[in-house]
Amino acid sequence: MVIFVKKIKLIACDLDGTLLNSKKEITKENIETIKSLKEALFVVATGRPLDGIKEINELLGLNRSNCYSICYNGAMIVENNSHKIIAKETIPYSYIKEVYDYAILNNLNFHAFEDDGTLITNAKNPYTAVEEKINHIEAKVVDINKINPTQEFIKCMIISSEENLDRIFNNIPSSLKEKMNVSRSSKIFLEFQNPKTNKGLGLEELTNYLNININDTMAIGDQDNDKSMLIVAGTAVLMENRFKALDPYADFITKSNEESGVAYAIKHFEVK
Repeated sequence: MVIFVKKIKLIACDLDGTLLNSKKEITKENIETIKSLKEALFVVATGRPLDGIKEINELLGLNRSNCYSICYNGAMIVENNSHKIIAKETIPYSYIKEVYDYAILNNLNFHAFEDDGTLITNAKNPYTAVEEKINHIEAKVVDINKINPTQEFIKCMIISSEENLDRIFNNIPSSLKEKMNVSRSSKIFLEFQNPKTNKGLGLEELTNYLNININDTMAIGDQDNDKSMLIVAGTAVLMENRFKALDPYADFITKSNEESGVAYAIKHFEVK
């Protein structure tokens, strides 16, 4: 019997919990395997802004022409070298204000990214330092109630302990869920974005731009905000350290982020 191996032309890969290990580092095996790709395009697909992945793209040799990143969970697609924006989706201030009011009512922390990439918060908290560190930016403290109502935003977030987010995740008001795409990008981040925004739609947008068949793509992830790209990609790969509710969407379970699971998946599917 002849086994046909699907030719994968593009790999969309999540960062935290997937490409990055618990130390927020990329293993040597992952780096070498990604750099060895000659035909397939490797694309970082993350909730972070471009500033938060520049060093990662540099390390992987992706800060060059014809390389792209899916940022802000698909709200922005950028060409890495020129910073040309291929696609961008925003949400209005009124939506941000509703999420902010809900966060304050429940004694939760609030962050938001303005459409120019500025990170804002009503008050710095322990989680702000995490966001500042991973994205290489400094948050600006503002009075959310006094923001210009014409200001557009890329996304906003409710940030708290895993226990607090577990408590509210299934009880988000329908008024918010009907207006925005709501997803959990990690144990401590709950994200709200334009309803036309998710990693799957971002992947479709990029493949259309590059004239690549979506069936010729692989998506690798571990969390709820990766589900959409796992669904649309031709090959869906989940990490061993995954959010178990995603299992029905997986074609393959690779090794954990501590064991170079991304490299293992690339080699398993013989991606060139």
